Amino acid sequence: MPLGILIRIDCWVLYKQAHRRFRSLVQSAKRKSWHKFCGALERDFSKATAAIKRIKRNKESSPTYSHPDGPAASVATMGSHLATVYEGALLNTASRPAPVTPMVSDLPFCLPADMSLFDTDTLVLCIKRLPLIKLLVLTISRLRC
Repeated sequence: MPLGILIRIDCWVLYKQAHRRFRSLVQSAKRKSWHKFCGALERDFSKATAAIKRIKRNKESSPTYSHPDGPAASVATMGSHLATVYEGALLNTASRPAPVTPMVSDLPFCLPADMSLFDTDTLVLCIKRLPLIKLLVLTISRLRC
């Protein structure tokens, strides 16, 4: 092996050893800090209640928008603001464009003129042909939505 590769391997080994030592020291510091915190809570009741209050306060979410007249006024104000911002005045037209009709040459296979692309019987037949795993994935993804 060339000398450069051997040096790189040695450096990599040293790096991995240093990384393991660093992670070990971090975990040890976390453990010591946790034990110190638990010990302080056991010794001093006022610190314990203060810590519990602090933890509860940090978990509670405060409203991001409030109105001096109360929550009902904030709802009304925010509703009117959103109605003016998202009223659609910047859109070109309020209606959707007409759907694009597919050309026969765009389709990968020939369809009879009287058959719709979403015929129920055809869809059921195709779903029954799917492997069971794909069917389960489709069902689960529909349940999550």
